Amino acid sequence: MSTRDRRAWGSLTRERIVVAALDLARREGLGAVTIRRVAEEAGASRMALYRHVADKEALVELVADAVAEAVVPPVEADRPWPEQLRVFARELRATLLAYPGFADLLAARHGHGPGALRLFDTVIGIIRSAGLDGAATARWFTVFMDVVVGRVHRESSGDGHSVLLGHAPVDVEGLPHLGAVAPHLGSTTSEDLFESELTLVIEAIRAQTS
Repeated sequence: MSTRDRRAWGSLTRERIVVAALDLARREGLGAVTIRRVAEEAGASRMALYRHVADKEALVELVADAVAEAVVPPVEADRPWPEQLRVFARELRATLLAYPGFADLLAARHGHGPGALRLFDTVIGIIRSAGLDGAATARWFTVFMDVVVGRVHRESSGDGHSVLLGHAPVDVEGLPHLGAVAPHLGSTTSEDLFESELTLVIEAIRAQTS
């Protein structure tokens, strides 16, 4: 970008930086978010960005926090907690898939910015409303995040379907049960797996509170 196309001195804001970085992350993944690339997206110099963010690490954290903040939907208290948890899980999965690399960042760094903390607080509030105590809530919150983030990680890694046997012929002679289901093992979609895993979590919480 030529200097003629750059923003006027002092016109760059942190909000504009975040918008430019989010657009870049959505198109190319979180790995593309660098000071140089975001400066180009924002129509600014790298030095202009450094007046708002200390380094690439701080920039990525800023973007990750904005993504986490965007995930949190309004909690509708009049809806049953299982429905709230499903809505939240679907929103979170869709957002993680929309920003390649964000699931890995969330898993590795446990994003502790304000947006991520509000995300975690909302999930915990939904699970607590089922009637669990603090220890059980903490356990099922961890399971819930592991299911959603883990599912996105597998999908992003090209392993979104499951398991063994689904992609190659298998000799099932003498294995009647395996032979009966082997033709179907590769037909389960990532969406099917996600919804089934989510149902298992919800039913396990329900069983613990009944």
